[in-house]
Amino acid sequence: MRPNTKTFFLESPTNPTLEIVDIAEVAKIAHAAGATLVVDNVFATPLFQSPFALGADCVVYSATKHIDGQGRCLGGVILGSEKFILECANLDPADRSVDLAVQRLGPAEGS
Repeated sequence: MRPNTKTFFLESPTNPTLEIVDIAEVAKIAHAAGATLVVDNVFATPLFQSPFALGADCVVYSATKHIDGQGRCLGGVILGSEKFILECANLDPADRSVDLAVQRLGPAEGS
């Protein structure tokens, strides 16, 4: 880690070695440094792992493998608290068009 580190990014379990990363411990380290933690949760899926409950600020999923698997289409999902998404996208919460970018599904786990 460097003094200017702003974001930690991890995948757990890792693909293809299936190594497990302690998301909660990495979250503590990231947050102590003032950084955010982004977790790629595509391999574990929400059925088996809840990164928000372990301290992640953002969770990403590649939907490409699940939609097609042949590389003919691309897709993905970025999840985070409304505050996190608004800050990352530099959106003004007072701007009503923000509702087009942030769909409110209720509070994320752990927020």
